[in-house]
Amino acid sequence: MHDTTYDRRTCVMFLVVSASKGGAENHALTLAKGLDRRRFDVLLVYLKDEAEFPEAHAAVQDGVFVMCLGAERKFDLSAA
Repeated sequence: MHDTTYDRRTCVMFLVVSASKGGAENHALTLAKGLDRRRFDVLLVYLKDEAEFPEAHAAVQDGVFVMCLGAERKFDLSAA
């Protein structure tokens, strides 16, 4: 008989450029929200703080941790 409990969860991070509402951002959020929380710890990280994507912040309630790195541009090494 297969045990359905999980001892360790896999951490999954989705990285998008910004919190603007676009195809990649919507896709990442949909995938993040759809993962089984019993098996996965989910993190949605975006590089630039552009507050056009309120759904990302609401995802915290769905068990997705959301974080912004505060980059000024795509390749801002000082943001890390």
